[in-house]
Amino acid sequence: MQIELIMIRHGKTLWNEEERYIGLTDMSLSDNGVREIRDKIAEGIYPDIDILYASPLRRCIETAELIYPNLSPIIIDEYKEIDFGRLEGKRFEDMKDDPVFKAWLQSGGRTDFPGYEDKDSYMDRVLRGYEKMLISIREEVTERPDISKCRPLTVGIVCHGGTIMSIMAKDDRDSYYSHMTGNGGIMRCLADI
Repeated sequence: MQIELIMIRHGKTLWNEEERYIGLTDMSLSDNGVREIRDKIAEGIYPDIDILYASPLRRCIETAELIYPNLSPIIIDEYKEIDFGRLEGKRFEDMKDDPVFKAWLQSGGRTDFPGYEDKDSYMDRVLRGYEKMLISIREEVTERPDISKCRPLTVGIVCHGGTIMSIMAKDDRDSYYSHMTGNGGIMRCLADI
């Protein structure tokens, strides 16, 4: 059975607005972030979905509640954002002269950066969560066969930019950075369950 995945990046936080690295810090949406999501809702860019999944971090839960107030998200812990370690809360400007940071940037995020989760480990974690989600969807379809009777099942995931990039690049890890999306943005793909 094929499903359509609708992956939505959370709305802006204060740190997103300040262009700071935000990974595991659990921040709420900023006032601007809430307003931007509401504007996108009014534009009708978010499609109806059958099942909703989300990262456990507040910015994702709050975004999910704004977009889909009648659905309770199923939490996938592995969908948390990457751990930026000592980059957390810093801006590019704060780190641009740090030789370790420069080497990390030049490597495309592939070298080790002290105290952070490397991209491959992060992708592995997200993809474990993805497999858990697919099992959950199969169980949901078995319990409620009517949810996909007349059309393909549509599954929403409200998560982080890195989570979306990991799922989109699962078959071609080198394409990771080509799947970036802005706050409140959507990526769609088909998946087999």
